[in-house]
Amino acid sequence: MALGAALVAYLIMPSRINSLRADFNQTINSYNERLAAKEAIITANESEIEALNEQIAKLEENVQSADANTSNVVKEYGKLLEASQLLAEDEYLQGIRMFLTVDASQVPDRTFQGVYQSVRGGDGVFPDLPGAGSGGRDDRGSVLDGLGLREPGGTGDGEHVF
Repeated sequence: MALGAALVAYLIMPSRINSLRADFNQTINSYNERLAAKEAIITANESEIEALNEQIAKLEENVQSADANTSNVVKEYGKLLEASQLLAEDEYLQGIRMFLTVDASQVPDRTFQGVYQSVRGGDGVFPDLPGAGSGGRDDRGSVLDGLGLREPGGTGDGEHVF
């Protein structure tokens, strides 16, 4: 019996241990393959999340830019409306002063540009004023000089009497 136990211990047990090790190694390899597949999916998802976060950041910038642009448009519409109301109420000097603060380049809208141009010249209030030609914002200095609204010796836009 001792010989049988020794035979089992030296011949059968090593083959059984090798068989168990092979099964164990196969199981480990299977888990490693699954883990590698899951890691690949995680990496792909992280890349997608990063790309989506970049898109979100760009969209937020666009929204902020649009909000700022909308604010400028509303402000310029308000100035043009106030200038038009003052001119309609025969408050010419105040209306002209307000009109000269309007920056038409901030609002590319055709309706705004049409109202701006009709008030500025042609059928509007400014056709006979010095500098009320076709120049737009650049000819304000000569309009201001013609109305006496620029400080003596003033050269820049920030040096108006009003």
